[in-house]
Amino acid sequence: MKKFIAILTILMTVLVLNGCESDSTIDAEDLFNASFVDGVFHDEIAEFTFHLPNGWRYFPESELRLISQDMSERSGETMVYTMIANDQTNDTGVVMIWEEMVGFGQRDWNAINEIIMIADMYHNRADVREISSSSTVTIGGHEYERIRIYFYEFQGLTDGTLTFFARRIENFMFSFSISGSMDNNVLEYFE
Repeated sequence: MKKFIAILTILMTVLVLNGCESDSTIDAEDLFNASFVDGVFHDEIAEFTFHLPNGWRYFPESELRLISQDMSERSGETMVYTMIANDQTNDTGVVMIWEEMVGFGQRDWNAINEIIMIADMYHNRADVREISSSSTVTIGGHEYERIRIYFYEFQGLTDGTLTFFARRIENFMFSFSISGSMDNNVLEYFE
């Protein structure tokens, strides 16, 4: 479990390397107002819903706040982890994060830039079998940029995958990643 969190935390940290300036009406503290009721996660600001599959565990807000604080301190940027959930039987998991884009003054930074940066980070790793081209997918009525990284072995899984999705909302990048060997099936739980 710690390995799962550590890997996803490191991977998501790369997203903090970007930024832009914007007049935002989003307050970072409001990002913690996402709800988790009866196995359904809903983030009103992102207009995003995830139905937790049977047998999955999600991290309580108190743990998410600690992870968010730690990652924000390490990066010097505001990072808010709003959900981490996983299936403990096969290490498939989902991480959702908001990152304030303020550091570099890049007004035109967008999800495509984010996805390209992620692909570049993984390009020369020996355990990477293939990196897909970026593509646009619609989830919950919103377009996300997506990239999938195929590993020879990932988190103990042969032929594991890590799929990143990103969408800019005001001066934040809302992103989530799905890891494991069954991430194609996990998307059916999003709306």
